[in-house]
Amino acid sequence: MKKILLLVAVLALPLAAFAQGRVNFANAGFAISTNYTSVGGTVGAANRNLSPLRVGLFIGASGEANPANLLLAFNNVGGGAAWATNQAAPFSGLFNGGNNFEIQGNAGTEISFQIRAWSIAYNTWGEAVTAAAGLNGVLLGASTIGTITPATGAAPTPNLFGAGAGQVGAFQVIPSSVVPEPSSIALGLLGLGAIALFRRRK
Repeated sequence: MKKILLLVAVLALPLAAFAQGRVNFANAGFAISTNYTSVGGTVGAANRNLSPLRVGLFIGASGEANPANLLLAFNNVGGGAAWATNQAAPFSGLFNGGNNFEIQGNAGTEISFQIRAWSIAYNTWGEAVTAAAGLNGVLLGASTIGTITPATGAAPTPNLFGAGAGQVGAFQVIPSSVVPEPSSIALGLLGLGAIALFRRRK
């Protein structure tokens, strides 16, 4: 009997080593939007975002509250039919990154996570953030940081979006607006002053 138990334990080790925690990476009624004012909850189809976006899932250790410490688990570089952020209502603002999406290296340990969306012209969140520092109109948005325990085995797969504990709600994607540096403003005013003085002399 002991030999049988030992054999079962040995055979189970590889399965445990390769087990992956699962989450449902889709936002259903919690739409990403650029044109509504209330953050969280649901939003009507007419007010959902109609711009094509990339969407990424960023994760970190449970309790992590600093977005900079969350690392990319997945994003939709290359797009695909499952991504509906650029489609017409009622699917605009919605996406489906996959039910039973596997978090690599996670065997059912609680994680912190954040969903981020950005202009489709940029492959990564970092590229979009860098571009937004010097360019108007780059779309950027992020959910609150949630906490969830990915499912393993026969356990039901949890949704990242929702109104339950640890889940995140809808969020806004805001176009960047670059504020001119004080030196640029000063040079502009100096130039206007010079033009006004030149006209007055004429």
